[in-house]
Amino acid sequence: MAFNIRVFGYRGLRQIPHINNAQFTSDTVYAMEEPYLWSQVMSVNGDVLTPAFAPVANDKAQVIRVEVPPGAAVRFEVNPPGRVTVASDLSPRLAGTDIFPWGVGFGLSFVDAAGHL
Repeated sequence: MAFNIRVFGYRGLRQIPHINNAQFTSDTVYAMEEPYLWSQVMSVNGDVLTPAFAPVANDKAQVIRVEVPPGAAVRFEVNPPGRVTVASDLSPRLAGTDIFPWGVGFGLSFVDAAGHL
């Protein structure tokens, strides 16, 4: 089954301000720094390996958000510079949405998890 995943590049995270600074808080809540800097759609088509991530010129993203559509799952690899690992049976599985650290020269590899149990 073919499906698309979406990848969004963000500058980072932002701490949500406290409304009442006198109120005790033991937790900090963070959100993605909006608006996102860039986005890409990657097509996953059965057991065919998704093409390499298209590098973004002058990439300032520090965090990415990956969205896999409902009912689908992928095996994936986030590759920092100097590492080229292709997604396979040994790769982590992702369904839904997740956030990953990112930097200049990073790349992604995806394959449909249905064929890689």
